Amino acid sequence: MSPSGSKPQGYELEVCKGGAEKLNQFDVIFSECNRQETYEGCPMVEDMDAFLSEFSFVRVETKWVTDYHSWGDAVWIKKEKLIKFTVVPRVFWLRGKKELACGV
Repeated sequence: MSPSGSKPQGYELEVCKGGAEKLNQFDVIFSECNRQETYEGCPMVEDMDAFLSEFSFVRVETKWVTDYHSWGDAVWIKKEKLIKFTVVPRVFWLRGKKELACGV
């Protein structure tokens, strides 16, 4: 989601909405996500799920930083690509290497 290496810090859903016309060009989306309000008004992972499902994405993996942190990383894959991507490569979880997951 951020091939430039920039992080929207709590605005991940707004970034997706702003680029909605381009989402069909992606098979995989990798983004930070929240399960509690980390930033005031930030979207929860379920909000990302709901929006991305409108573009046929399904969340296939979520890795929280720790059990007590409210944020982590998630991977969404286009439903029609699920057979092709049955195993999410662990490289997705190497912090700082998020761009590898974009536009696969």
